[in-house]
Amino acid sequence: MKKKRKFTPGFKSQVVLQLLSGEKSMAELCREHQLTSQMVGNWKQQFLAAAPLHPCVFVYLGTKQYN
Repeated sequence: MKKKRKFTPGFKSQVVLQLLSGEKSMAELCREHQLTSQMVGNWKQQFLAAAPLHPCVFVYLGTKQYN
């Protein structure tokens, strides 16, 4: 039986930021990291729900890297 993989909050945030910025598509991220679209979608929902509590997220998305 396979062990359940555990992902750090930092990794989840990195994946979601790549998705939201348009740097990579959902399919690209899932293939690259061997994830399911359901998993990444859940992370995205959690990230966006927490975003109002962390204004630095919007500063990061507004940097030249993501314009």
